[in-house]
Amino acid sequence: MNYNFVGTIASFVSLYKFIPNNLMDENDYSIQKIGVYFPPSLLKNTSKPILADSVLQILGANLISKEIVMKLHELRILKQSLLWSPDQIVWEEGTSSFLIGDVSIEANDVSIAELASQLSHIKHELFIYRGDNNDDYTFNLVYIDHTIMKDEMLNTFGIQLETKIGKVSRYNFEVIEYKQSTLDIE
Repeated sequence: MNYNFVGTIASFVSLYKFIPNNLMDENDYSIQKIGVYFPPSLLKNTSKPILADSVLQILGANLISKEIVMKLHELRILKQSLLWSPDQIVWEEGTSSFLIGDVSIEANDVSIAELASQLSHIKHELFIYRGDNNDDYTFNLVYIDHTIMKDEMLNTFGIQLETKIGKVSRYNFEVIEYKQSTLDIE
């Protein structure tokens, strides 16, 4: 079977709920390996966070959070008209949503929250988006130099990148009932 995802439970939740890896606590449950398959029609018509919630429910686990204070980089939309539509760059069907090079990142058909999560992963710093815009966009920006990235995000995409100390949620799993399952959600 061709799974949509194979990896740890924590990695799955991080990817599908757009939670940066560095905000996921590691424990015996979170490092369990899973493989998940979603039919294409379900992937197309259901948001990733809802799919993640369904998988957690099937596995008998809850995602719990606690507030912590830390340094973060917050993305805010200042000029939505500058955001690139998903058809700005058309990628081949089945291609990954992200192409990450040594100095730049290209993203196609991703939300701002997904971009923030991916930046957290590749830069090993916390990037968050707290806005309510869940639309998908295309991005192409330099990430290796913070000043260039900040200027490019603002001038090319209308997104302000503010570095500050702030409250964020740190996540862990509460296992209601440990279930070993084969997940084939249709």
